[in-house]
Amino acid sequence: MTRSRSRTTKGPTYGTAYVRYRYPSGTTWYYLYNNSVLLEHHTESMTDVVTSDFSSKRSKGEVVINPVSHVKSTIETIGSGAYHWTRTNGSVYEETGPGLTRMQLQRFPQYMQSVPVDPAPKHDMLAACKLQALGNIDRSPYSFAEDIAELHETLRFLRNPLASIKQLSKSFEEGVNRLNKLKRYANRADAIADVWLQYRFAFSPLLRSVNDAVKSVITEDKPRANRRIATGKDTFSDRVTNHGTIVTWESRASVEVTTECHAGIIYEVSNPTQGWRDKYGLRFKDIPETMWAILPYSFMVDRVFNLSQAVRGLTAFLDPNVKMLNGWESTKTTKVVEREWIRHVSKLVQSVQSDATDVLAETTSTYTREAWTPTINDLMPEVRIGDLVDTSTEIADLLALVWARLR
Repeated sequence: MTRSRSRTTKGPTYGTAYVRYRYPSGTTWYYLYNNSVLLEHHTESMTDVVTSDFSSKRSKGEVVINPVSHVKSTIETIGSGAYHWTRTNGSVYEETGPGLTRMQLQRFPQYMQSVPVDPAPKHDMLAACKLQALGNIDRSPYSFAEDIAELHETLRFLRNPLASIKQLSKSFEEGVNRLNKLKRYANRADAIADVWLQYRFAFSPLLRSVNDAVKSVITEDKPRANRRIATGKDTFSDRVTNHGTIVTWESRASVEVTTECHAGIIYEVSNPTQGWRDKYGLRFKDIPETMWAILPYSFMVDRVFNLSQAVRGLTAFLDPNVKMLNGWESTKTTKVVEREWIRHVSKLVQSVQSDATDVLAETTSTYTREAWTPTINDLMPEVRIGDLVDTSTEIADLLALVWARLR
């Protein structure tokens, strides 16, 4: 049975905003515009599904996931507008809120900045969450298979962990006495790239592994339940603003969108291993991911095409001991539109006694949840070229690797 509910949590609340005019050297004020404007209003609605005898079904082990939709809207005026200005001919204007921005928007919408187009993520967030959730099915608490496979490289690094730093200092020292600038800069670039690559892909992973090893020893082992939940999460946030002057009115309009997606799978493991192989990620089913991880530059490929999660998810699909019971996907999006009338910008404005405006904010929060049945098609990762240079650290990684290969 589907059920719809709605309510007004607060409001509507109105206020009076006005524009008054006084002739040069006059004492009488004349109202040019006087209007009641909406200051605050909160509404909420929900549509969900009611499952009869839900408690009884849950106690029997049934997994019930129903769709739900929840929308919450808020309109509010933040602050109070006040604007008192004199023209060159001596006439005086007074514009007062609260609700001054909304009043100006009602009077002359063509002079106010338009709301920008909503910012949007460059990839399918739900698909990314589903892939992550599939990759997290029956994962070990720790993963040392890759460390063991790369033990030779680790030992070679530990023989002289500061070699790259020594080489960097040497390149600067030799550069003082070199006249060949091109060769000097090339050597220095080599040394910088070596330091960065050893820090990022030798020293930092080694510290993480040591930390995981210590944590695994001091953490008390707890039996893992047969029924478990694997989840995936992805977030996005961005803000776009239009700010400028139209004719003689300066105003601002902005939109900020924040989206958070989740995907989850409830599954059972019929014959779970509880020993050291399960704890440290040394099971037979961990071999495919380990083989991919030790390939050169596989970590860079994963940034563009996340094959590691796809391999883990495929392993879960092929594991006869794993039974997927049910899944869900959910999206929560919050959109905030702000508009602000700022001031008059004109050669006719001689002086301003006050310059304070209010902000009209409209917030809409939407939450949806749907049932999801995982399939093999959910294992196909998206190509995300932008993730190669998404942060300054990733840019440094790419540049160092490219330089190391070019030399």
